[in-house]
Amino acid sequence: MLVKDAYKRHYKMRALGENGLNIVVSIPRVVIQREAEKRNLTIEEFLKQFKAVAQYDNFEGIIYTFEGITKEDELEKQSANPSAGWGNESVLPCAKKMTRRERREQAARVRRFVALPPQLQEGCLQYAEKIRLGYGK
Repeated sequence: MLVKDAYKRHYKMRALGENGLNIVVSIPRVVIQREAEKRNLTIEEFLKQFKAVAQYDNFEGIIYTFEGITKEDELEKQSANPSAGWGNESVLPCAKKMTRRERREQAARVRRFVALPPQLQEGCLQYAEKIRLGYGK
């Protein structure tokens, strides 16, 4: 893909995770700074409120855009690893770091949950919220 009138920089790619499951490339700070300024946010606020979205498939290369983080994103992130959030460490302050085995088991539970029909997922989430609120009193 050829893009005219654009800055061009080369970045090394890094493999992360089990068997290099994820490949990570840095996004230049100036790009994040520009996007944050467009929205009258600081860089830190932007990082907490937005996510990078990779678009690829039927064209050469990859395009990254930024979208606001939704409640569904937060729920998905929390269910995948309850000790981590989208920059919100107060999600579960008492949660211990999960082992690799616990993370795999948690990921399997999430996959089973996602395979459920949407109506059943919603019912499960509503039930869990009621339980959470009951324990919070």
